[in-house]
Amino acid sequence: YNRRPDGDFHPLDLKTHYIKRCVAIPGDEIEVRSGQVYLNGEKGKDPEMMQHKYFVETDQVIRDRVFSNYNIWEYGPAVTPEGKKGYVVLTTKYEAEQLTQLEFVKSAEPMFMNKENAEPRIFPDSRYFPWNADNFGPLKIPGRGFTIQVDEYSLAKYGSTIQDYENLTDVEIDEDKLIIDGQEVSEYTFTKDYYFMMGDNRHNSEDSRYWGFVPEDNVVGEASFIWMSMDEKGSFLSKIRWSRLFNVIE
Repeated sequence: YNRRPDGDFHPLDLKTHYIKRCVAIPGDEIEVRSGQVYLNGEKGKDPEMMQHKYFVETDQVIRDRVFSNYNIWEYGPAVTPEGKKGYVVLTTKYEAEQLTQLEFVKSAEPMFMNKENAEPRIFPDSRYFPWNADNFGPLKIPGRGFTIQVDEYSLAKYGSTIQDYENLTDVEIDEDKLIIDGQEVSEYTFTKDYYFMMGDNRHNSEDSRYWGFVPEDNVVGEASFIWMSMDEKGSFLSKIRWSRLFNVIE
């Protein structure tokens, strides 16, 4: 459970609270390949309720109640460039497989971005590292005592973190130069631990893939259970997803 590190300088208690899962700790090297997280070269453990975007191919209209029966709340009609009709839905692998059991559903396939398609907003800097949410890294997570040699690429990775979170009063970055208190330095050693956060809804999440490392003093607690869940498509009491209320978060 972390406060979003949005780069401003408001007191910590005024920042927005985000609930995200910690997927990497100081010293870890994180990489995402076609939506799968890898830590230090090994496949990471997937959250039980991890969701991705799926294309559900069908030539039929699927009613809202059908989607809600499968715990799918975010969906919309779509047509692929090849002309296939269906829906784009955010759901788990299990629920996607259940949908394919319906006689009017032809297939349900995950939709991952191509590795070549860089996202402009991706962390740390798409000009140097043309990654996207589904193909990210590898990226080393800094921690207390972690030292970088200063050059253009190391500053592209870690410069914003040094500027925003290391409690330094005078930091200037000029492409391949790091200047602290008016003195150019050739290396920098971090004084805090940092974490990499991701949402379980991997295709609908503002997380470290976009806003970077979370410093230790921005972590404020641990989420234990779901106290409220709303369906924007519903009306009145039907907006509340009663089946999700008070479920324990694993």
